[in-house]
Amino acid sequence: MGKKKMMRFLPSKLLPIDVMTPFMLVGIHFLTLDESGNSIVPYVLLGMALWGILMTLNHVFIKGELGYRSFYWRYWRLADIVITIIYCCIVVLEILK
Repeated sequence: MGKKKMMRFLPSKLLPIDVMTPFMLVGIHFLTLDESGNSIVPYVLLGMALWGILMTLNHVFIKGELGYRSFYWRYWRLADIVITIIYCCIVVLEILK
């Protein structure tokens, strides 16, 4: 019963990895803190912002229009993949350390 009510508010294309991405960012932050208190999360967010700008320019100049719905889903899925890869690499490096 709860699942039917929740599906009314959530998009049908939403995957569990879409929900886990912000939590992985928090995990990346705590796993990459070093002695000086620096984290790589600001650099990851800056890179994703630059990638979003490049994607926007590409869509506008190549296609001549920007479809917001397809752009946001494509951007979020790319962010999911990149953040998952970074998280897995950091976890492996921490285990090997």
